[in-house]
Parts: sequence; structure tokens; C-alpha cells
Amino acid sequence: METISRPKFDEYDPFYQGYIDRVEDDQVVQALRDQIEVFREVVKHAEEASQKDFRYEEGKWSLLELLVHMVDTERVMSFRCFCLARDNNQVLPNMDQNEYIKQARCENRSLSSVLTEFESLRKSNIEMINALDEEVLENRGIAGGNSISVRALIYIMIGHLQHHFEIINERYFK
Repeated sequence: METISRPKFDEYDPFYQGYIDRVEDDQVVQALRDQIEVFREVVKHAEEASQKDFRYEEGKWSLLELLVHMVDTERVMSFRCFCLARDNNQVLPNMDQNEYIKQARCENRSLSSVLTEFESLRKSNIEMINALDEEVLENRGIAGGNSISVRALIYIMIGHLQHHFEIINERYFK
């Protein structure tokens, strides 16, 4: 399914509006593919500039931690998408991004390992999304205490990454 229509406002919590707004059109599968290359370029630039541990401000995540957060969120959103695609009306747990990063043991990770994980996960997610039909895109459940649809989760996956690519360009790669 190469194109997926934009989710309606009642398909997600308003918190996610900024992510959904970052998705330019309904060619979501191509956008998902394109972001793999952008992620590769970020990792390449970070490796060349030795910026893995760079923090643009004290108390903020390092670039490596941010990339791990991006992978974590991809995994959580795709898990939610999978669950809702398989069984309507599930209640799924919240994601505490700060606790996840504390437990991620980023000091033991390389940029290349994070890239490999992201590429594998994203390619798998693309295959999952391609197998969905229009009816399943409308399936809903509760995630993090809020109603959400499969379609909205797909848009959020794209928009979340786009949001962080913007932050990386503005604050890490000035």
C-alpha cells in the first residue's frame, strides 16, 4: 500500500499533530524508504565528525542517545501498529522515553549498530505496512491512554523521525 490517506483529527491525540503535519503527502511508503537514507547520512556525518557523544546543551541527550531514541520510538510505534492491525481496541502501554534511554546502555553502542538496527526495523515495518488494507488502517485502540488508529501511527513514525532530523540539523550539525 504505497499511499495512505492522512488520518482524521479524531484518529489521534492532538499531541501528535506536529508529527503528522510533517508528513508532506500520502506517499507514506516512499517517505518511509527515503528516511532510511537520511538516517544513513546522519550516521555518516556523525562518524566523520566524531560527534557520537556531542550534546548541544548540558542535560540534553547525546547524538547517539537521540538516534537510539528514534529507533526506540520506531519500535514502539510499529509494535502498536502491529497490535492494532491484528486486533482492534487493544490497550497498549505508555512509553517513557527518558526511562528507555536510561536503560538503553548507549555507552555500549556504536553508531553503525544503531544504523543497522534502524534499517532492519524500518524495512520490516515497510513490509508490514505494505500488507495492510484500507479497512485495517482504521483499526483503533488505546496507546499511552489515548485513542489512536493504525493510519495515525504510520504517519507518526514518519513525522517523529522528520522532527528529530530537523533537531539534528539545527542543534547537532550547526
